[in-house]
Amino acid sequence: MKQIKCSLLKISMLELLQWAFHFLIALIVIADRACQKIYDKITTKARDLVKVAQEIETEYEIPIANKRITVTPISLIAAASKDKDYVKYAKTLDKAAETLGIDFIGGYTALVNQENGLDLINSLFN
Repeated sequence: MKQIKCSLLKISMLELLQWAFHFLIALIVIADRACQKIYDKITTKARDLVKVAQEIETEYEIPIANKRITVTPISLIAAASKDKDYVKYAKTLDKAAETLGIDFIGGYTALVNQENGLDLINSLFN
């Protein structure tokens, strides 16, 4: 049986870094606002992903196994806030995935050769 393994949408969050650096005065507020901006960007850019994937499935009679989104490593965005609690970023990604009805969202990752990568890894144990 023919099957498409996944439909994937990549979303860059790097423009949020520019936004964060403009507002370094209130760092905690930035973290909360950054989470909202992440959620808004994902749900706006990917709002039609599931619908389009379902249309493709219907038109070509080929099921798509997974509807996926991947974003820029969240550790890069979270580091700009100087916040050590990265769990709120994971919850933001989960909320966006649930809102959109997608199967998988990737991006709760870090470049571990950078200091902020350790903060993300430590958040896995909270």
